[in-house]
Formats: sequence, C-alpha cells, structure tokens
Amino acid sequence: MGDVLVYKEKSDTFLPDKAFRSSFAILRIEAIRQVGGNIVVFEEEKPNSVRCNRPLLEGIGDENNILTASLLQIPIEDEREFLKGKVLKVWCFGVWRRFHCKFFNSMIDEKLDRAEGGLAGSGSRYLCTLCTATRESSKSELGSFTINRTYCMTSAIADYIRVNPDKLSKAELDGLSLGVKQRPLLKSDAEAKLLDATHADINLGIFFKKIIVREIAAVQKWELTEDIKGLVEHAEHKFDAHIRKHVGSAPQLMMPGNYSRQLFAEKNANVILALIPSEERREHLAIIMEKFRLLRSVYRAHSPRVTHARELRQYKVVAVQMGRELISHFDYVPWPNYLHKVIEHPQEIIENEDGPGSVGAISGEGNEASNKLFRHMRKNLSRKGKVIHGLRDVLWLHWLYSSPKLIRLSKV
Repeated sequence: MGDVLVYKEKSDTFLPDKAFRSSFAILRIEAIRQVGGNIVVFEEEKPNSVRCNRPLLEGIGDENNILTASLLQIPIEDEREFLKGKVLKVWCFGVWRRFHCKFFNSMIDEKLDRAEGGLAGSGSRYLCTLCTATRESSKSELGSFTINRTYCMTSAIADYIRVNPDKLSKAELDGLSLGVKQRPLLKSDAEAKLLDATHADINLGIFFKKIIVREIAAVQKWELTEDIKGLVEHAEHKFDAHIRKHVGSAPQLMMPGNYSRQLFAEKNANVILALIPSEERREHLAIIMEKFRLLRSVYRAHSPRVTHARELRQYKVVAVQMGRELISHFDYVPWPNYLHKVIEHPQEIIENEDGPGSVGAISGEGNEASNKLFRHMRKNLSRKGKVIHGLRDVLWLHWLYSSPKLIRLSKV
C-alpha cells in the first residue's frame, strides 16, 4: 500500500491524496514427490522487485480510514481465505496440474499492520505485532520471545473487550487486552505476516542516526526538550555536512531506504562514527553497529539458509549481545518496535520449515517502488474524466508491466 501524492483532476477534489494498492508475488513453485522430497520447479530470484509484484487492486483511498480500508481489502481477504487449504486444478500445456497455495501476507508496514490487524497504535505498551512483548519485558526478558499472536486469539480478545461480560474495569481490560483494540480485518496469523525488511531498515536507520547525533552533541537524553534542542539540531547539521563531504550524498535529499543502506554500509563504518568526541563511547557504538551489520546481512539475504548458514545459527546469540550492549552503554535510548522484532524473530522466521525461508525476499521494496509507476501511469497513460476508468487503465498497464512473458520478450 502506498502513501504518496497522486495526480488529481478537477473531478477528484474529494478524493484523498493517497494511492492504495494490493499486490502479490510468486516466491516458489515446488513439485511434491512421494519419495525423495520436493523438487523446486521455479524460484523467483528477486521477489521484492517491482517487475515481479503483480497488482490485484489499484485504488485511491486512505488506509487510515477504517471504512475505506474495509471496502478495499475485505473482498481480497475473503478470496485469499477461500483459497487457503484448497487444491487448484489448472490446465497447463495439455495436462491438468494440481496446485496447493501457501500465502504470506507481508510487504506491509507497522502502521497498516496494526490498524488492520486489530492492534493498538505503535505507541502502545505492547510494542510487537508478532508476539505479546511489552516495552518493559522486551528489555528484561531479552531473547526469550517467539511468535505467538494468532488471528483467533486477537478476535477472541476483541470480542471479549467489546462485550465485557464480567464487567471488568478499564485497567483490568487493558491488562487482559495484550494490545488488542478491535476485531482484525486481516485474517492472517502472525507467522504468515512476518517482518518487512525494508521498513526495518528505514526505522532502524532513523534510530541509529538519533543515537549518533546525541553522542556527537554529548547529550544522553532521548526526548528533544527545549534545553537540548539547540545542541541536537547543531549536531545533526554537523553530521549531515560530514556525510555529504565524505560519503558524497545529501541525507536531506535521499529516500529513507537508501539513506539507511549508506548508514549501515561496512565501507562507511568509520566515517559514520568519526564525529563522536568520546573514544570510549565511539568504540562501544562501533561494536553495536558491527553486530547489527551481521544481523542485517542475514535478514536482508534472499536465501540465508544457503548463503549465511553459519551466521544464521548464531543470529539470536549475536542479537541478544547487541541488545545487552545497548542497554548497558546507552541506557537512555528507548526500545523501538523494529529493534525488538529484528532481535527476536528473524531466525525463527527463516528456520521455520513452513515459512518462506527468508525475510528480505518478501520485503516491501517492489510494492513501494510501484508508487512511482502509479503516479506516472495515472497522469500520462490513463483515461481522464472518470476515476474508475483511469484506475482500470492503471491496473491493466501495471499488470502488463509485470508480465513475465513480456519481460522475457523485452530481453530478446
């Protein structure tokens, strides 16, 4: 789903300024054998590419409006639920072939996941959409969490809170809710929604930049209050100028995803931390960043079981060590949602035999990149006058743009 300004005509005055998209990508096709295990018939090399993400819905709507989101998503959710567990018979090259579909409802950001998953906002005491960790327990019980949220559990809690048959007080309901706010619209369990690597990069890029800026300013306080605001802003300008000079990029003009890649690149490790005045704190942060780069190499890999087998086995150990280093030496920093997710859940997701085997392979990069396509196609290549006709043109053109056959023909 996109959150971008879209081209608007005079007749679109009352439409929101947001594109709303739902798409899918085929990750893998396996042939099931009775003896000898499965055979991989097809595996997408770049499943998070814009050319592989095929649109199901192109619309203009505000995802924060529950009525709009329900209208746009419920038909697709119902069809997906209908297909779960079913066997599809498809006529292929003169033979009937049977397909059993497995869905992973990924490529969505934290905000949408919470809103449509029935959970409270990201400022909630319960900071994870995959487990029931709180902001306090995520630090005190570091390394002990597994994916345990389910659609049935969330629905049951939502129904109980709505009816409140035992006449519990608000405080008692809050303790029972586990962060649930309403009945979920998305019917996937947490183990099928997983973690989006692109949004993890963006949010952790912002997180680590804030730490670096505060260390440059020699301020050990996270909240930007009036007494430190001037120091932090001066340190941030100084850091941005340093990055522009030595890395050759302007942070203010870069997309958040690209900026996080520059921030976490190993070749820029010394440059990023060079302005921190305290050598001791610079060394501590360098160790933390080094451990995070190792974690990131695993959760961004397309086939980590093959390419990062040794690092995968040590993932949780290294992640917990990084978390303890943060708590020990930078105790003023909060514990954001994506930091908890990256520490606790990627190894479990990757090693799950019924999962996709990767986190980075199903990130939202392709879906995010489609926002540019949407704007270009609606402005230049679609019919004007009626919104429905223009959106239908965008859907058809996007479908053709992502067609595997046409992609192969373009390379001839």
